[in-house]
Amino acid sequence: MSLPPFLSRVHNAAGPLLGGIAESALAEVLRETTLTLEIDDREAADRGHRASFLFAVNLGARLYPRLSIAAPPELATAAAELARAINAGCELGAATGRTLTLTWCGGEPTADRVTVAADAWNVRVDHGEPSAGPAEPPAAMAAAALGIGALFRSLFAPHVAHPRTAAEPFALNLVTLGPPAETPETPAQVELGVVHLAGCGAVGQSAAAVLAQLPVRGTLVAVDHDPLDEGNLQRYLLALAADVGAAKPALIARAFEDHELEVVPVPTRWGEDEHTAPGRETVLSALDSKQGRIELQAGLPRELFNAWTQPVDVGVSRHQRFGEDPCLACLAWPRHARPNETKLIADALGEHELRVGIYAMLGVPVGAPLPADQIKGSLRLDVPSDAGAWAERSLLDDLVAHRGLPGEPFAAFKGVGIRALYRDVVCAGMLIEHVGARDPEVSVPLAHQSALAGVLLATWLFVDRVPALRELRPAAAQARYNVLRGGGEQIWPRERGRQARCLCSDPDFRDAYAARWTLPTASAA
Repeated sequence: MSLPPFLSRVHNAAGPLLGGIAESALAEVLRETTLTLEIDDREAADRGHRASFLFAVNLGARLYPRLSIAAPPELATAAAELARAINAGCELGAATGRTLTLTWCGGEPTADRVTVAADAWNVRVDHGEPSAGPAEPPAAMAAAALGIGALFRSLFAPHVAHPRTAAEPFALNLVTLGPPAETPETPAQVELGVVHLAGCGAVGQSAAAVLAQLPVRGTLVAVDHDPLDEGNLQRYLLALAADVGAAKPALIARAFEDHELEVVPVPTRWGEDEHTAPGRETVLSALDSKQGRIELQAGLPRELFNAWTQPVDVGVSRHQRFGEDPCLACLAWPRHARPNETKLIADALGEHELRVGIYAMLGVPVGAPLPADQIKGSLRLDVPSDAGAWAERSLLDDLVAHRGLPGEPFAAFKGVGIRALYRDVVCAGMLIEHVGARDPEVSVPLAHQSALAGVLLATWLFVDRVPALRELRPAAAQARYNVLRGGGEQIWPRERGRQARCLCSDPDFRDAYAARWTLPTASAA
């Protein structure tokens, strides 16, 4: 069997959650494990359960090198094709070694056997019974993500704070975020209007995968400037191995071929294109930085729906009354002084701030030395005595030498700029693997974490567009779930106050928002 070629990124995500487990130890556990996914004819005939099953296959193939698929022939074939498109070396066949089972067929749940079910908007884990009726796709897909997460806690029980050692019965209504309940029927067609998706990474792709299963129409403007790299395959659910190098918005568009929802792919940074000028009406925020969220809110869209991942939990929030409720910037507003970008990169790389600043200002690739005249011409008084060496050796060469890093795979970054190096080496977690250091502002989530966040994001948008469902949603505008604990005792809805000194407390921002959306101004109130 073949471990995923992006195993290092899997380790970057899992290592910190598992007490710093070595990559070799992680690989050994995975080599000795089979993930079994089983669904019968009855469940497979339901659209929601079928989507849930393939969602689980998608997640499983990004972690486990061996899958055992028990499903009706047509679905089994589709599942096998999907798994191998993600990891060509994925072995498919009878279970060997330790077997983890995710089943839609009911039966007795155990630590290594998780049962999942969904009926309408109700999610059930470890209840031991198959689904009682048709499932709404978001509820069924949430069940799959929760089930995959539960098996992860069982497999790595010795390494996690809250291991799964037995069945953990859990049920939730995905609309109310309370106990299972009856909900109104979903309309045959739901109009979303024009919605902008800011960020087409892991959370954004999961949200798109859910929306693609729903009867929605309108326009989705998918915005992201980064191309797909191999490491992204660890958790980008719309990405296949053959897609490396593709623009991420194009993957969103592909997911909606033959769908009523039209996708407009925008492969630029947010704000660099007329599609993302200030004043967008509805924005889904799937960004991975606090600064990005603040900048998104500063554009004063009419409403924002946001989802995020953190090392141990995932969350979702809505922001529809700027100046009254906490805005998106409130969630990201700094509580203390933060270093500027140059210092942030310099500290993360262990380099002098001036050197990083010159690389950033001139756009010199990190694999090349700096021009000597630019170093001598610096107006800074604190130029270090050894700065002359910056014109002889590249920053990348020094980084490799000083940190004791292997020449490969870091040689691949010779032609990139300093910001790209920071993004792909620090933010993507490569330094964690080689030196054990992690930027406290950076977390690399596992696939099932990002998947659950995306399910919640799509669900909150959809529920908002269906009046009968909107009436049932929780009053709290934020919800969170700890993915490293069982679900039975967790309270999802969370109250959140506004942050002092945030944008939404500024009269000028509030008046600009009111004027744009024809509301009473703050000064007139």
